[in-house]
Amino acid sequence: FDVGAVGGLRRVKNAIGVARAVMEHTAHSLLVGDKASRFAAMAGFPLEDLNTSRSDGMHARWTAGHCQPNFFRGFPDEQSSCPPYLLPPTIDPSHPPATRESSDAGTERAAAAGGGGMLDAPSEDGII
Repeated sequence: FDVGAVGGLRRVKNAIGVARAVMEHTAHSLLVGDKASRFAAMAGFPLEDLNTSRSDGMHARWTAGHCQPNFFRGFPDEQSSCPPYLLPPTIDPSHPPATRESSDAGTERAAAAGGGGMLDAPSEDGII
């Protein structure tokens, strides 16, 4: 397959065109960062300012408020403060979703139901 891609491309609007040029004019499938930008310039793609009035406004609000734009959702204080946030009370980082007790209960149910084979016999390293 012929493939071409770019990542971390800066100051070039036509990323798809640059990716196609990577596919058609190099032996590479991916160029990233500064090398992608230098390749784009070498291939004749214009280097230009990518700022918009929207991004300029976001930057002005960030510098005025000393806070990154807030794209986080579901945190209690997301509207009134800056990240990092504390996890909501419904998420407890000390209890992972799959607990050892739930795994043991599943093994016990399988054994009680007449399961045999691999569930009954631990391997040499003790993993069931």
